[in-house]
Amino acid sequence: MRYELISPESARSLEGFLPDHILMNPDFEEYLFYAPIDDKGGALGLACVDPVTDAPELLSIGISFEHTGKGYGSALLSAVIRDLFERIGEERLLSATFNLSSSEWEKVMPFFVKNGFVVGEDSPVYHLKLKDAIASPVLKEKTGMKGILSLKDVPDRTLRLFNNMISSSGYGIRINKKLQEPDVSVFYIKDERIVSLALFNRISDSLLQNSWVYEDPQYASDSTLPALLSEAAVRASDKYSPDTVISLLPVRNESRELFNMILPGTEPVSYIRTFTKMLTSDNAERRTDPAFEDFSEKDMCCCSCARSTGDVLHCEVYLRKPDPVTDGEGCLYYEER
Repeated sequence: MRYELISPESARSLEGFLPDHILMNPDFEEYLFYAPIDDKGGALGLACVDPVTDAPELLSIGISFEHTGKGYGSALLSAVIRDLFERIGEERLLSATFNLSSSEWEKVMPFFVKNGFVVGEDSPVYHLKLKDAIASPVLKEKTGMKGILSLKDVPDRTLRLFNNMISSSGYGIRINKKLQEPDVSVFYIKDERIVSLALFNRISDSLLQNSWVYEDPQYASDSTLPALLSEAAVRASDKYSPDTVISLLPVRNESRELFNMILPGTEPVSYIRTFTKMLTSDNAERRTDPAFEDFSEKDMCCCSCARSTGDVLHCEVYLRKPDPVTDGEGCLYYEER
């Protein structure tokens, strides 16, 4: 097994390993793609990285179903870390952010924990149908606030100054009229400055994603965010069908309270979680090929686990682990007898 950096063109032929938002991204050609290659030249998986120099981001990683549980995912990640460190030449933080349901997180979490990532806090994701947003009394009440412009109407100079400001403040985002939905993304302009905004990305004809909400603390107001969402809903209704889903990520408590006012009792459909890991020379020196050490069942933590059935290889929990675990290391399912 070898691990190779492949071209974006080759990565497109492996689109089954890539979510649509990566395949559709205008920066696709700038991404780095890594694949485990078997002896016959076939790719068994794929990892995609946005190689931003100051903060590279792991956008996706996956191994074909028939080859899971053999350590290839961890070995692929080690190969990615090694290559990124060699490219950058110094320590940098590698991040990975994913949006998954609770049941999907149960399968993904052990992989990142095992590979030494630090787990961030969850952010809930809510879905709101456009017709419900338009009908919401809370949003109807805030329609018509002056000073709100769509992204396509924001002066280029104003946008450029704002991008420079958020970049120097450490925000990991850059607003581009070609990347965000130009009609539905809305900005509140005051004194020729952007003081609040609600950004939306068009994922498909039936899904809009609210990617960022920002308010300048100096101009923060209880009425600004509802007014922005109200204006965004009105503009979206001119372009999309009433059944279009708006995906909202209310990071702040105030934003979550607002969503609960709009649609009380609505449960999150998924959770966004960020993982971080430092790229260091230690990471770079790790082996990139999976290696399996000899051990006997009596050496394994499973023998003293309450979930053990007597034959560790018949334990369903054991089979869900990324690879064999000895001495109680890394097993999230272990329960002492």
